[in-house]
Amino acid sequence: MASYQLASAHHPVLTNLRLVNRRTHEHTGSCPFCGGDHRSDRFHVWLEPDNARYWCRQCDAKGPLAALMGADWKPPALSPRRSQGRTALTDANPAHTTHYRDLYTAVALWAHDNLHQEHNPEPLAYLHQRGLDAAS
Repeated sequence: MASYQLASAHHPVLTNLRLVNRRTHEHTGSCPFCGGDHRSDRFHVWLEPDNARYWCRQCDAKGPLAALMGADWKPPALSPRRSQGRTALTDANPAHTTHYRDLYTAVALWAHDNLHQEHNPEPLAYLHQRGLDAAS
């Protein structure tokens, strides 16, 4: 994951935190209350707009991040999320259809053959355990 120098630019209480989730803006690192080293991930910080908070899995310190950082602290500006727009798929090339059908057939036959090997009963037993019978 990407490393993000949150604390050094914004407040000396926190150590360098690592960004672990871009969607929730979650960062982890060592706890300013109970410690930890540079590889620690016990202290979690979420920088969600209007809801910045922290929590330590070790000492259970938790609360709004503004209370820890001070009244004049402002959360850093977050980069806007990328659009989730998808590109339109192109139509299949009819010249390739036969080739790919042959490949899919070969893979399906290979998998079927390996599924019924006497020296490897675990895959078939797993499928039976999941409710699939031989006809499936």
